[in-house]
Amino acid sequence: MRVDIGHALSKTVAPSESHSHCKKKDDKPNLVILEVNSNGERSLRALVDCGASNNFVRLQSIPRLDFEEVKLPRRLLEVQLATGFVVRTEKRVVRARFSNEEKKFVDELIVLDLDDKFDVVLGMPWLARHDPVIDWAKRTIMSFRSSGATEGGGPVSATHAPRGACDPAAETAAPRAAASDLSARKLTTEKVVRETCEPD
Repeated sequence: MRVDIGHALSKTVAPSESHSHCKKKDDKPNLVILEVNSNGERSLRALVDCGASNNFVRLQSIPRLDFEEVKLPRRLLEVQLATGFVVRTEKRVVRARFSNEEKKFVDELIVLDLDDKFDVVLGMPWLARHDPVIDWAKRTIMSFRSSGATEGGGPVSATHAPRGACDPAAETAAPRAAASDLSARKLTTEKVVRETCEPD
């Protein structure tokens, strides 16, 4: 499977200054960033990124999240970064509970070895599910039009989260297209093209 990570950057590939939207750590005037809490931790930085085809979490931030592993068959994941570089990694997904102010969320996040600018990248699945109202001038989220967020305080479980990062329909779109001689690009989001199964 290939996914776009939008504005987030991988630790394995440093962007050139000309490709970077940020010149220093706190200078991010063009980005929508949420401070989220999880597992009693404060101030996890979440980038809201409509250029990311999925939701992601930084590998090093996992211990700070209230999460559970999502069991998946072994698969190789190709991630195209905003810089154009492609990083290959084994696919790992967690279902995490986090909050921003009074709003609580349970969402699936793909685990990646990202740099330390952001702990979480909230991409198109999160945006579509929660439908935030964004003040583009202030780069802030004002409210949410969707009730897709979880309001309960119970444990993280499959009943509280949508199928997103490991949705079976999305996982099988490319193989079905190949079997029917149709272009996988016509059935999936551009650049979310291929998935390779690896034996256990």
